[in-house]
Amino acid sequence: MIAIGFSTTASLLSRTVRWFTKSKASHSFIMFDWLEQQWVVEAEAVGVQIVPLSNFLARKNIIVKTYELPNITMEDLKLVLQDSGTGYDYTGLFGAILPIIGQWFKQKWHNPWNNAKALFCSEMIAQWLKDLELPVADNLISEDITPEKLWDFLESNLDSELFKSHV
Repeated sequence: MIAIGFSTTASLLSRTVRWFTKSKASHSFIMFDWLEQQWVVEAEAVGVQIVPLSNFLARKNIIVKTYELPNITMEDLKLVLQDSGTGYDYTGLFGAILPIIGQWFKQKWHNPWNNAKALFCSEMIAQWLKDLELPVADNLISEDITPEKLWDFLESNLDSELFKSHV
């Protein structure tokens, strides 16, 4: 099983992200089964890392929603696993505020502080979906995406090849 998940915590940063983005979640991650255990790939303060789900939950992460991706394979997962160790995009995280503010003024602003050598959580997932060359992901702008926009993207594409099973 491979899934994209959304979580939140009670931390000030998490509450701020949820308030600013009007989201139910402040963090996004990829969850997968391997060696009879569940794992999480996430871009967190230390960068992109792979941790057991139990460690992820021990950090007081509350999983709000998951989207299982039956059409995505472990081979596809390798594209994001190679990002392990990549730094966290702190400047890009704060720069992602500008596209949100732009929406308030009905403007299309992009993240001016994106660090091409680092990733924040939803940016990591959006870039992975683009790297999979899924037509549905063509219009994703990974450096501008928030967990809420990623959630909306998944919801609006429930009938796409991303969610179709190989059965």
